[in-house]
This record gives sequence, structure tokens and C-alpha cells, in this order.
Amino acid sequence: MGAAPMSSTVFTQINTEWSRMVADPRIERTVSAWADADARLQQAHGLSQIEEFSRRTIDERTDALFRAILDIANGGSDDGELAGRIILQLMLGRVVVNATALRGWVGDPDEQAQAAVAAMWQTIRETPADRDRYITPYLAWTSHKKGKELAQSGAREIPVADVGDHESLSGQQPPLNPSEELLKLVSWSVAEKILSAPEAELLLERYGAPSPGRATWVSVGDPEPIAQRRGISPEAMRQRCSRTARKLSQAAARYIATNTF
Repeated sequence: MGAAPMSSTVFTQINTEWSRMVADPRIERTVSAWADADARLQQAHGLSQIEEFSRRTIDERTDALFRAILDIANGGSDDGELAGRIILQLMLGRVVVNATALRGWVGDPDEQAQAAVAAMWQTIRETPADRDRYITPYLAWTSHKKGKELAQSGAREIPVADVGDHESLSGQQPPLNPSEELLKLVSWSVAEKILSAPEAELLLERYGAPSPGRATWVSVGDPEPIAQRRGISPEAMRQRCSRTARKLSQAAARYIATNTF
């Protein structure tokens, strides 16, 4: 839910629209009315407050906030589109990550972004009404899977002879590759407060991001640019990754026992 690099004009347009929404007094009045009517919104009387609250450490308040907005989004009222758009914005950082993961099937950055946005929107609209825990990891992981399905559907229009490495088209879901499992595990670890959001993003960028000429799931992100973006040395970045990975490994048994996604 934090800031993420915008690699597509689609994301730039979404953020520009959001800025206009924040400045729209009619939307602010609508959101304020929601807060007055629903305690789960925790007196968030505007889009900026909702966005601020969503960035807190993930806990039961986060689930309550997202559940309240999802109920409006899927409740059949005239405010449904607005509520869905708010959830999309709150999850935009994850949408950017999901779009990057589609590079193996979709080459154009704008098409990657469109598929990832469509997948998140579908996930928002189809979130079960009884989903009231781990909502943000659920949105992240489910939209990731839906985005992959959308991208694969498009990729199937390419003649197989032109594709160097393709998956079976039998309709059966292939097993998760390691980078997908990492995304699922890290999402769970943030929800369980095992890792902080910055720690999770570091692991995903280091071990779940592609490097030039290598597929994501056989790649370790190049250390220099990752470290530079954080203002630390590559060696310090590696040490930070090692500490974070140890924290994650210590919780592996609980992840296997309690995985509910």
C-alpha cells in the first residue's frame, strides 16, 4: 500500500485522477457521511485520512477499514463505484508489483498495468462478504492470480512455435513457482506482523523481481540498484535481507499450519 515506481502511463493516470478526487468536495462529503454512519471507518472523514489509516501497521483496524469500504463497494448502492475506486487506490502499490510479474506473458508496460488493474478490480468486486481477516493480503494474492490468468489467456493467442517456454494449456493450474509462493508467504507474514512492510518489500524486490535476461523465479535482484534506492550499501542490503529471511524462516511452520488464502 506504500509508494511504488510508476512504470506505466496507466498508473500515472490513476494517480492523477486520485488527486482530483481528493480535491473534490462532493466526494469528501460522501466519505464523511460514510464515516458518520459506520464506526469501522474510524472517523476517516476524507480520502486523505482513509489513505493515511490504510498505511498503518496491518491489524484488526485495517481489516475493519477495508471491510467497511468493500461492503459499500459491493452493496449495490450508488456509492459502490466510488468505494471500489478507493480500494483500488489503497492497493495500487501491490497492483504495480503484480503488473511487473506479468512480464513473462505481456511485453508492453501499459498492457501489463491494464491487466493488473482489471484483476484487482475483479477481486474487489468478488471479495466474499464474510472475508473479514487478512483482507489486504487476500486482495494482493487473489489479484495476482487473476492477473496471471488474464495474461496467460492473452498469451495463448500467440502460436506455440513462437514461444520459447510455455505452460500446459490443459486447463489445470500449474504448481506455484517459487516467486509466487514467496509473494503469498510475504503477504501472510505482514498480516501476521512477522515482517514490517519495508522488510517485505525488500524481500520481494531482492528475490521476487526479475533481473535482465533471467526469469523472476530463477533470479536474485541485482543488489546495486536495490541498495541505491534505499540509500545503503549493497553489503548492508544483503545483511538486511539475511536478517529478514531468518525472521521469515522461523515462522515457516506456522505459515504451513495456518495458511488460509
